[in-house]
Amino acid sequence: LQVQMLGQFTLRYGDRTISDSDDRSRRVWSLLAYMLYNHGRSFAQEELIHLYWSNGEKSADPGNALKSIFHRIRTALDKLQPGLGRLLIRREAHFHAAEAAEDDDVRLAEYQAALALYAGDPLPRMTDEIWTIPIVAYYHSLYTRAAAGAIELLEKQERTAEAVALCRRAIHIEPYQEDLYEHLMRGLLRTGDMKGAMSVYEEMSELLFAHFGVMPSETLRTLYRQATRTVNDRTLTMDEVCSQLEEPAPHSGAMVCEY
Repeated sequence: LQVQMLGQFTLRYGDRTISDSDDRSRRVWSLLAYMLYNHGRSFAQEELIHLYWSNGEKSADPGNALKSIFHRIRTALDKLQPGLGRLLIRREAHFHAAEAAEDDDVRLAEYQAALALYAGDPLPRMTDEIWTIPIVAYYHSLYTRAAAGAIELLEKQERTAEAVALCRRAIHIEPYQEDLYEHLMRGLLRTGDMKGAMSVYEEMSELLFAHFGVMPSETLRTLYRQATRTVNDRTLTMDEVCSQLEEPAPHSGAMVCEY
């Protein structure tokens, strides 16, 4: 049984597949996803009732409503295999194999296999379910760590083009991770793409300034200055504008502002 929760929620057994594309069965799929994700333990009826009927939604008999949902889950699973019983799911196997491997080639292969599985955020049709929020954050963290590990190994092996491509994919998923931009800019500088490195910096600085009101780190600014030395471009970046407008530190004490 193959279960995919990244990018979409599907279950595949042999040549048969079912998915959560049917909105009319939203609660059925949500409960199935919750139990699959937490498959290593048992569940009390009270826990599941609290999970789905504690937000003010009324049900005259939540116990029987839960039984009805379980019946529909069994019916859905029977489409894969009549009488389908215990479900076995492997999670994060490639990532943990990479973390444990000592050989660089093995580690890189496992990281790449883990990254290839990340087709998008977990359970995208259930983003309003409170219990999915920590799952999304957890897998984002795993993805970022796997990407960082793979990028460092690619750089170590001087596979710059692959490292640059992976940086771009990772930034699409984690657009505020400055470390990824640093690796990307260094890779572009190594390949001689100075304008590309400048473009990456300018897009990143505008993104950070627009969302957080901050400028990139000094390390990234240094890389940007390194790129601009060989390019004659008179366009002012946000970083340069802020630097020119910055006033010297004022004297301490009271300030009088005349009309």
